[in-house]
Amino acid sequence: MIESSAEHNTRLTRTWIYLALLIFIVGLTIFPFLGLQDFNTKGEPREAVVASTMLETGNWILPRNNGGETAYKPPMLHWCVATLSAPLGKVSEYTARIPSAAAATVLALMTFLFFAKRSDVQQGFWASLIFLTTFEVHRAAVTCRVDMLLTLFIVGALFQLYQWYERDMKGVPLLAILFMSAGMLAKGPVAVFLPCFVTFIFLWIQSTEVLWRIVLRLMGVALLALLLPAIWYYAAYLQGGESFLQLVYEENVLRFLGKMTYASHENGWYYYFPILAAGLLPYTLTLLFAIFGRPRNGAKYKPVVKINFVRRITEGLRSMNSVELFSFLSILLIFIFYCIPKSKRSVYILPIYPFLSFYIAKLFAYLRNEKPFALRVTGALLAAIAFIVPFGVLAVCEGWIKPSIFHGKHAVENAFLMQNLAAMDFGFLRLLFIIAPIIAAIYYLFHFRDRFRIVQAIFILVFGLYISLEGLFLPLILNPRSDKNVAVRLEQISHQTQHPVYAYVHSTDANNPLHFFTINFYMRNRLHAFDGKQVEGQIIVGEEDLKQLEAQYPAFVFIQKEDLHHRSCDVGQNIGLYTFARKAADAQL
Repeated sequence: MIESSAEHNTRLTRTWIYLALLIFIVGLTIFPFLGLQDFNTKGEPREAVVASTMLETGNWILPRNNGGETAYKPPMLHWCVATLSAPLGKVSEYTARIPSAAAATVLALMTFLFFAKRSDVQQGFWASLIFLTTFEVHRAAVTCRVDMLLTLFIVGALFQLYQWYERDMKGVPLLAILFMSAGMLAKGPVAVFLPCFVTFIFLWIQSTEVLWRIVLRLMGVALLALLLPAIWYYAAYLQGGESFLQLVYEENVLRFLGKMTYASHENGWYYYFPILAAGLLPYTLTLLFAIFGRPRNGAKYKPVVKINFVRRITEGLRSMNSVELFSFLSILLIFIFYCIPKSKRSVYILPIYPFLSFYIAKLFAYLRNEKPFALRVTGALLAAIAFIVPFGVLAVCEGWIKPSIFHGKHAVENAFLMQNLAAMDFGFLRLLFIIAPIIAAIYYLFHFRDRFRIVQAIFILVFGLYISLEGLFLPLILNPRSDKNVAVRLEQISHQTQHPVYAYVHSTDANNPLHFFTINFYMRNRLHAFDGKQVEGQIIVGEEDLKQLEAQYPAFVFIQKEDLHHRSCDVGQNIGLYTFARKAADAQL
């Protein structure tokens, strides 16, 4: 169907409006909150400290961190963080998270442009909003980890390779090659393999060319994508030698084969099914409610039938239009690929989320017109949460809920959280964060019967909840669990005594040692690893690891200097500061 000039201009205008709206939404709901949470898990500071070391040492190829450890991932994320942090002279929580947030933003814009051009403009916009607001994507977008950046490069390469297909595979898909090169510098060869593999299966099903020509063309694209990363790999080899090659082999080959020298997130083949259901929240609820239609005249719930994309799948892949087929194959093949290795994490399947979002957007369009009941129930549940949470805060502040309700090993932490909440200073911004979901819920209640505004109302609800979560509740909950204050205290002690602080963590796996990653980051990679070669000094150790330390190093005497009164977010133990010294007989040897 050929578009008229007026239709083209209308589509173009809507596209620009939606693009501006997307940028505004991201600027309002993601970027303002990136620096509010202290690092409270070992993953973020483990990556951030590499960038910090780059700035400190000037080594941007293979810096040593965490007591001499080589970074387990290629440096693209670290380069981005270090570059953004350079004007400040240090890496902060905010600058460390910007690459992930920027990657999510760019990918949302690309998702919109890709599907808006080849489907409906509004559905493309919905797809981008769904992508941004799924739980797994949002979590990855505000975290200093490599996964969101890798997702941008993999999906960006897939989009560009599809456009290459639309050009009858003429010329060289330069942008696709650059995306894959960047992805390989972010995490490894998977960024080259997956886009080429998905495209190969797609072209094979489409039967656009002879099979061997497809193979040769994609092999050429893959080889070109390897050229730029090869420069860094060679430079890193010159610094790291055989140990670097072994690390690359283990992280890429042995990890896939399940033959790593250490256990790394090993899970069964079924792992991603419940993980995907959780990662797609809150839209998993819509999918579940869409199974049933609205009961009428006392009849039982009836399944929703003839959902377009489901029907087309059952009729056969060849009956799909090309963009639907490409999206379906991207979901299916990437999902199956990551089910194969034993090592599995929820973030590994992030590249399927833009394509899933496209299908969910199509489902939303169908439900809005045919079965709005599923959308209304989803919105009603979200609105209920939006009302309940603020009143829960009020109940805590008024003392209606007592800390004594908590039991177990985290009881003290939870009680401390409640005390912080009760003592919270309700300034304008915090009050705004509390009432944002209530305002969104009220908006939903006024529009849930309007078929044309119900989807809009659901998105406003979701963003309102995220604003409250990121702006108030997560910092309040997670910051007390961070080791940041301990690091500040240890810095003071080190400055006062003019002696470094050492650390010991008992690890059952020598090939994947555990460290005080968070403390080390906040101490600018100045937390030294204790190895028994020292004569005397001061050391931090967990209360459970102390016995292991004394047994492993019987030539030393360890005396507690200070109870730090903190359970480490990295090692999960109460930690203390000790002095150590060799025993007299051993000191003479």
